[in-house]
Amino acid sequence: MTRLHETGRERHAFARILCAWLAFAGLALSASAQLGRDDAVAALREDLELDRPRDALARGKAWTASGGAFEHDGEVVALYARALLATGAEADARAVVERARPNDATKPWVELEAARQALERDELDVAARALAGANGEPVRFPELADCWLVRARALARLGKTVEAAPLFRRFLELAPLSPDGPSACHQLAQAALSQDDQENARKWFARAEELGTWHGFYRARRVQIREHPNDPLPKLGLAQLLLEAREYARAEALLVALTNAEPKFANGWFHLGEARRKQRDLAGASAAYTRALENDPEHAFARFNRAVIARMERRDADARADFERIVAGPAGEDARLLHAHLELARLLARAGDTAGAEARHRRYVELGGKEPLAEKPR
Repeated sequence: MTRLHETGRERHAFARILCAWLAFAGLALSASAQLGRDDAVAALREDLELDRPRDALARGKAWTASGGAFEHDGEVVALYARALLATGAEADARAVVERARPNDATKPWVELEAARQALERDELDVAARALAGANGEPVRFPELADCWLVRARALARLGKTVEAAPLFRRFLELAPLSPDGPSACHQLAQAALSQDDQENARKWFARAEELGTWHGFYRARRVQIREHPNDPLPKLGLAQLLLEAREYARAEALLVALTNAEPKFANGWFHLGEARRKQRDLAGASAAYTRALENDPEHAFARFNRAVIARMERRDADARADFERIVAGPAGEDARLLHAHLELARLLARAGDTAGAEARHRRYVELGGKEPLAEKPR
């Protein structure tokens, strides 16, 4: 199998993550700022996720006031109410939900928030019933990930851990990168323990720890971007986290913006190549690796991955030139680029240079390589 250099944070499989907020990360938007609906929701969610509810209050108060831009948007209203609750204004949060007049399309968000508030008040039966499906379905609003979460939490706190477990699992399917993911995993571990299922309990505890660690880094990068919007490194770090989470399209969008702003940032171009390669856009990936090398000719990983793509596309001369440059320089001793020697050996063999191929393969073995010179049939 042909190998490419992997970024160091690409081991765990997750899916889906919201990042519309990136368009305005780091900007202190005024409460009267006029945004698109999706951007407004993303701004409020970011405020809450980064423990800045007072920023959400400033935005939400203006947006949901009479005549406000999102007065009848149930999701915006619900997020404003949640910000009030986070600052201790429980009565005000409840009043906002009770007097809300959302449009039909967004009304479920307000009803979900009312149930969430009931859960906060320990009115567990109220919360569980409010979000139950009308005809025996598990939840009332199955398209909303948080509906599964809130009802699952209500059931779990009522002692119905087995009944809550599939709801927690569905929540994780719909929102695997939610900040509430670690707690959902922990609940599933507890449910497994209640059935003496030690193996699955260990798996869910491990997943909770894994997600918690990921979110710690993710939150830190977002805070850094917000506080230092012109620094490319936190944005690169965030892109690496998205690549780890297999959010390739979202990583690509971030990296396109980053490389547009920082066209000489070689690592930005390299990771853009990674995002495209992961989406099987080999031409786009190769172009991004080339831009990385234009800015840093010694970026060996960009050169290696570009060479592998060239070899896959039967552009042997291009691949050979890149592999030869890698093995001839300091990167040729880097264990992470060991396969450059093997790839070059196989290219030489394919070109009929048996002696050169064998010499290069011997060097590969000297450096710790284990694979034979001959390729396995595909």
